[in-house]
Amino acid sequence: SHDRVATQKLRGRARLLLKKLGEDLEKKDLAPPRVGYETKERLSYPEMNSEVYIGTAGSKVFGRGDTISRLHCSELAFWENPMEIMTGLLQAVPYEGHVIIETTANGIGNYFHRLWLKSQEERSVFKTHFFPWHLNPDYHLKLDDGETLSPTPDEDLVKQNFKLTDEQIKWRRWKMSEMIDDNDEDDYKDPEIFKQEYPMTDTEAFLSSGRPYFVMVNLHEANNNATAGPEPL
Repeated sequence: SHDRVATQKLRGRARLLLKKLGEDLEKKDLAPPRVGYETKERLSYPEMNSEVYIGTAGSKVFGRGDTISRLHCSELAFWENPMEIMTGLLQAVPYEGHVIIETTANGIGNYFHRLWLKSQEERSVFKTHFFPWHLNPDYHLKLDDGETLSPTPDEDLVKQNFKLTDEQIKWRRWKMSEMIDDNDEDDYKDPEIFKQEYPMTDTEAFLSSGRPYFVMVNLHEANNNATAGPEPL
């Protein structure tokens, strides 16, 4: 992952998954794999000739000389020197191996954004998957008895385009109520800040994230609506 805190969280998840795997095997009267040694970064399973390594992205030479059958790269868009690190990592994965990259967007023009575009154009071995917030079943709030929502123009547009329910719109309002921009101009900034944290499309994710000087969504719309000028004389 991109920093030590995130790496520690991944380490905890991995240990929980391995623990649950062992419990499920025991319920089936199967012996769980025996752990050979365990450190903060490594778990070994000698009988399976297997090892799990969880670390923080930072070393340009990590992975060189190793064989990695399953590679999971977390928050790649926030890595420092991702190109150098990934170059070494990918050489360690054999043809029959698997590579998963999961990350939130972090602006346009960086390594991950270029990789995403290349993958969408089918010029890469990777296949893109975007998961918008409204597919998460937890992101909704139940309406109170007799409660009705009067959608704003922005909410009405989002609701129609993405088939959102009133419960999802209520959750969206709640999340926006927590957000405010630096200039306290939340009346028009809230939807843009929300898009940064909870994008509906991949384009929205890239344009709303990072540290752009201009409002990238507006520039993107202006570019789409632009017409060609007169032919030069």
